[in-house]
Amino acid sequence: MSDTRSREQQFLGVFQQVTRLTSMVLDHQEVMDTVVRGVPELLAIDACTIRLLDASTRTFVLGAAHGVSLEYLSRDVIDAEATMTMIRSGYPVYSAHVDEDPFLPFREAASREGIKSVLTLPVLFQGELIGIMRLLTRSARSFSSEEISFAMALAEQVGIAISHGRMFKEM
Repeated sequence: MSDTRSREQQFLGVFQQVTRLTSMVLDHQEVMDTVVRGVPELLAIDACTIRLLDASTRTFVLGAAHGVSLEYLSRDVIDAEATMTMIRSGYPVYSAHVDEDPFLPFREAASREGIKSVLTLPVLFQGELIGIMRLLTRSARSFSSEEISFAMALAEQVGIAISHGRMFKEM
């Protein structure tokens, strides 16, 4: 029981830190860096990335990353169109064995990087997709509903921070 309480306190601590940064920091980069560095240890994953939607090109550009190589991050294709459709609708998408799925356009890059499982989450602000957050593992792993809910809440905080930072720059 104490392990569960301790884990809940760790989740709450990270969420409070990100929320505090979101409300205090005008530079959303600090919020994204905090998330990609904190989530891997907390959720026992190997890497976390955030990509932002570039409105002018309608492509996703790197916002922050931790735990993967520059080669992996530099690939041309981010994901399959079916996954992107789900993300655009606001739903998380889980892929258990990305290195073995012949229909994933980034399968070879994932295999070279040693990536097995990927949870892709939408970064939304007021219902609009403004980015994606990815949780990556080098061993096959599933995510509990609590972990997905927590990651979705963090992705939402990232969306708020990005939007606040953009509004501040425009002002």
